[in-house]
Amino acid sequence: GACLFTCLLAAIAVRLTGHYFVVITIVVSLVLYFAAMGLRNITGGDDGLTFPRLRLFGDLTFGDATVRYYTVLVVVAALYLLTRRIVNSPLGLAWKAVRDNEGRARLLGYNAERLKFTAYVLSGTLAGIAGGLYALINSYTTVEFLHWSLSGDPVLWAIVGGAGTLAGPILGTLLLVFLRDFLSTVLIHIYPILVGAILIVSITFFPKGIV
Repeated sequence: GACLFTCLLAAIAVRLTGHYFVVITIVVSLVLYFAAMGLRNITGGDDGLTFPRLRLFGDLTFGDATVRYYTVLVVVAALYLLTRRIVNSPLGLAWKAVRDNEGRARLLGYNAERLKFTAYVLSGTLAGIAGGLYALINSYTTVEFLHWSLSGDPVLWAIVGGAGTLAGPILGTLLLVFLRDFLSTVLIHIYPILVGAILIVSITFFPKGIV
């Protein structure tokens, strides 16, 4: 579902550049959010939806923390290896060419719109898998996950860890999510301020990220 929807959105988004690209992404997110809020009978609105824990084999269910941990670990590792394979393939090299110098890539015969389309769809598909896995693991989902503000978290994680790398976003996610969970037990109001400080320090001293 995420892949198909991203295909529709990518057909429009890849034709835009600069801040227009960001705006269309935020607008679509807002439209989906308010539409989901309006369909409360289906989506549960801001109360969300809960569903039974999925049973795997025998007594193994997602109610077991060990099962949840290894499920996420296996899925993340598999997607990491797949993404690394794609990035190091001729397609991945073409993506880098368009990213670094779109004009020169066009002169070399690359179809920039088609390449950006495939990158956008892959990103949307991975995000859909992550969202589905989150709901499956926690047996809960809510329309709040559609809000545009949550889309900013992965951007921050990537910037802090190192955008343009595969290990960077993983490191940034581990650091900031661990920090958020730790501070939630102390004083959650400190987290946004601390994240802002980390972002400023990261951009100042590590403009390309920690990695």
